Amino acid sequence: MPHLASRVRQGVAGWPVVPRVVVEPAEKWAAFRAARAALAASGTVTLELALAGVPTVAAYKVSLLAEIVVRLHSPLKTVILANLVIGERIVPEFLQRDCRPERLADALAPLLADTPERSRQIEGFAKLDHIMAVDTAPSGKAAATVLDVARREPPRCRRQRPRAGVSRSGLSAPSAPYPFRTHPANQTAYPHDLSSL
Repeated sequence: MPHLASRVRQGVAGWPVVPRVVVEPAEKWAAFRAARAALAASGTVTLELALAGVPTVAAYKVSLLAEIVVRLHSPLKTVILANLVIGERIVPEFLQRDCRPERLADALAPLLADTPERSRQIEGFAKLDHIMAVDTAPSGKAAATVLDVARREPPRCRRQRPRAGVSRSGLSAPSAPYPFRTHPANQTAYPHDLSSL
């Protein structure tokens, strides 16, 4: 995000090893090619990293209100795009209270060496080429895949109000009023439409 570049540079200026902040797409892909592993915020970048074959740990925090809304209305078991596309949890995700430095470091460290965790991700990412049939820019294909997944997994509401003319059981109510109604006081039937008398 180019508009955050100066803020990020200021934030990391005091680090013992100052990271290179990249903004341009060509720089981003060069960084992906050089990366051994990545720590990423949840979002499209997790799918881009997976397409580039970079083992990743994903982290994300949102407000408590946003968390409650998502938990109530989302049927998804993961929020990581690569996991959604592959259909299994390949990229470890640390959300909300699990998003803590020690947990992130513990998950990221094994990805830097030749370990089963690293191999599992690389093997999982290899499935993406077939699933996504990558023949265009990964970011464009990632966006198209996100839309496809969103269409397949509509958010479910806890309770829906019935539409007009439809009862809770799903049966249609009559379009015209009943010709006779029972009077509650004497339980006798009387015509509803008096013009027919």
